[in-house]
Amino acid sequence: MIFQQELEAICQEAPGCHEAVLMNFDGLVVFRHVVKESDINAEDFLVELTDAIKRTQQAVGSANGGGLGEFTLAFDKATLVVRFLKDDHFVALLMEPTALEGRGRYALRCHSLALAQELV
Repeated sequence: MIFQQELEAICQEAPGCHEAVLMNFDGLVVFRHVVKESDINAEDFLVELTDAIKRTQQAVGSANGGGLGEFTLAFDKATLVVRFLKDDHFVALLMEPTALEGRGRYALRCHSLALAQELV
């Protein structure tokens, strides 16, 4: 399936990637590709984060900032890069804290169109 192939390609292009997750804003995982198990449960973390993501999108829209395209959240044990697709879906990349997040952002940007097209 294309979701699995795209998530695997994203992880291969982003050194230090632990996993890539395609989710919707209801907290349901569409697909997940794990490269390396982490102490952090990405699914649980993203489910807890979805409400904050929705509020952030609303805040950006209220400030006439347009749509929120992506964001990066760096914390002690990992870096999370999130890119928004369409129809209330997003793809998230959980990376080692020392990984080059720019490589992850670039990989997400390159593969987000194929993922969004497959969501139809």
